[in-house]
Amino acid sequence: MRETAKEKIRYYAGAFLLPAAILALAYALDGIVPFGEKTLFDGDLRTQYVSFYAYLHELLHGNVSPLYTFSKVVGGNMVDVLTYYLCSPCNLLFYFFSADALPLAVSLLSFLKVGLIGLSMGWYLKRAADRKKREAVPASQKETGMSFSEIASCQIFSCAYALSGYVVAYQFEHMWMDGVALLPVVLAGVEAFYEEREHAGTAYGGRRRKNWLYILSLAFSLLTNYYIGCMLCITAVLYFVAGSLFFFPKAKCPAYFSWLDFFISSLLAGALSAAVFLPTVYALKTSKLNYVGFGHLLELHVRFPLWKLPFRLLPFTFTADQLSSE
Repeated sequence: MRETAKEKIRYYAGAFLLPAAILALAYALDGIVPFGEKTLFDGDLRTQYVSFYAYLHELLHGNVSPLYTFSKVVGGNMVDVLTYYLCSPCNLLFYFFSADALPLAVSLLSFLKVGLIGLSMGWYLKRAADRKKREAVPASQKETGMSFSEIASCQIFSCAYALSGYVVAYQFEHMWMDGVALLPVVLAGVEAFYEEREHAGTAYGGRRRKNWLYILSLAFSLLTNYYIGCMLCITAVLYFVAGSLFFFPKAKCPAYFSWLDFFISSLLAGALSAAVFLPTVYALKTSKLNYVGFGHLLELHVRFPLWKLPFRLLPFTFTADQLSSE
């Protein structure tokens, strides 16, 4: 039985609303705005980001310049601030909230981003379930609808992803949450390179249209926050290499076509983000990079013994007081 549009809407609405509702319940139990007097204003959110959000509100209303401001001490450019902290489309929410209403806006932004993370992973899991079903069931007996157990498992795991330790710990760093929402889309784009091609006769161009999922999602991740975007680039490469080791021997096209395809697509994603990335690098050269140097960014530091890494992935193994000491 074919899946109806109403069933799809219900599934995706659940993937979005379930983690957002759980987070809202946690805020309500703790008395956080809009359910109490407490706010999320802590750490950098209190000392830096609130001012940036207030500036963005004024920018969206056309009252300030996106390039330069005199509100930074004695004045300075705003390009690096905008591209690192404020490029997320979700930040358009601040158009509707003045400085006095920022506590509410910040809480709503958290609900929105957690919901989008759940929606993204829900889409990815549904896509994987549908693909598995297509491979297992003959074409004449295909059934596209999801069973209750499949829906429940996808909803549970998408909710777990949206409320993972990273998201909860960094809910004060909203600019780092977009990459979590985009990661499943980037991984789905990577999978298109080593999935079996739909038409055996199309050695190279048969799936070229699907490359745009990878190109656009990776470029968008770099545009929203280049720091987390670079982390997604590394993840995409590792995921592609791992996938090629297991899936390329089964593919209908030679492996080198997909490697070349992946390399060119990655370059295109970087080129699409250059409009934001290059001005940011130039702006940083006159500020932070001018003092620490570009080489400092490439230095690697071990913050704890590597044998502890598997244990750090478990709950309750890393506390706030360790942030400054390790």
